Amino acid sequence: MGNALTTRRVLIVARWYPAHDDAARGAYVADLTRALTDAGEDVVVASFEPALVRGEAATRPERARVARDAWREAVARPDVLNTPRSWGAPGVAVARLPVVLDSGERSIADEVAAHADVLLAFGRTLAARAPFDVVHAHTALPDGLAAAGLADALGLPLVVTEHASLIREQLEDPVAAAMVGELTVPGRRLVAVSDHLARMLEARLSLAPGSVAVVPNVVPLDVFAETGEPSASGAAAGIELLWVGARKDTKGTATLLRAFALVRAARPDARLRMIGKAPTADDETRWHALAAELRVEDAVAFDPPVDRPGVARAMRRATLFVHPSPFETFGMVAAEALAVGLPVVATPSGVEAIVGTDGVCGEIAASHEPADLADAILRALDRRASFDRGAMRARVVARSGAEAVAAATLAVYAAAAADAPPHGAHVAAP
Repeated sequence: MGNALTTRRVLIVARWYPAHDDAARGAYVADLTRALTDAGEDVVVASFEPALVRGEAATRPERARVARDAWREAVARPDVLNTPRSWGAPGVAVARLPVVLDSGERSIADEVAAHADVLLAFGRTLAARAPFDVVHAHTALPDGLAAAGLADALGLPLVVTEHASLIREQLEDPVAAAMVGELTVPGRRLVAVSDHLARMLEARLSLAPGSVAVVPNVVPLDVFAETGEPSASGAAAGIELLWVGARKDTKGTATLLRAFALVRAARPDARLRMIGKAPTADDETRWHALAAELRVEDAVAFDPPVDRPGVARAMRRATLFVHPSPFETFGMVAAEALAVGLPVVATPSGVEAIVGTDGVCGEIAASHEPADLADAILRALDRRASFDRGAMRARVVARSGAEAVAAATLAVYAAAAADAPPHGAHVAAP
């Protein structure tokens, strides 16, 4: 726990952070922020709001310049900070910084520069009033690179936590890879939320094994508790399989529906509940059509998104949680399910780092094929009475409890500070 002698002042930089219009966006960053404040740290959050410059292409650069000049002056005011009451980490001040972007094509360097421009104006003036000890950004591109310029200007250590699935594709660009590589020099720490993501970053950036630290996301154990009111919806009896997340191709939606059709053939009392939404109305129609084609439409509930307490209630109601995604940087919903004592069946997506391969917390399918996922679901159903809810929760508490993650994060802060070069030794990120 922090105290008056060791408390740090931390600036969190994250475009993915809850807001008044989307309280769920970047909830994992708010979870960490809350864990740090509970550990005694003094935290301020800088998030971003894109402001697109549209209209005639020839005049966009000048209009963007005028807007940036105005916003630089505005974000330097003390009243740029507010303390939200109903979203984000309780009691933590947040600044929503406008990022002026050309609505046309732009490079990753342009994205970084636009974020860095407004962040530097905000951070310098705020630090002059109350200095920071460390800057902690979430996702390398563009947040981490933008934060690097501010950290250099203030002479502070920088920590960047990578969460984004998109980083795999981004690092295929040599320019982007070189930029992200700058986040691994002394005084900076690149952190991943899972072991498999860390190993991927090390491979793509040609780093030595162990160069990227691993600090998992926080699971809010007070929300995802073993006991509590179950959901009133869903199957009244029989088997209910649950999935929570976006209904899109990249999350394995087709695999899930096809696997469920095979499960349903073997277990006619099985039902599937899918909480979330599709990116578009056409996508939603496509999933309903697939369920009808597979003749399981009467056993599938396509439910809208719910808040976290609602997800927890649904998990307490379900028989198994099914995670069909082909790739995850962490797998938050799987960890949340285990926290309430709900076994998880998953495809080999990285989620096995949470579920394990020892069978204690569920089953991992042999492949991403629907038949293999169905086999894993049926295996878990056959032994569902043997799962130990306490053991499942204990695994999550040990890895992703707030105290454990806060302690690991503070250790990374200390390591970054210990080898930080003299003020000004870094070259600011582009």
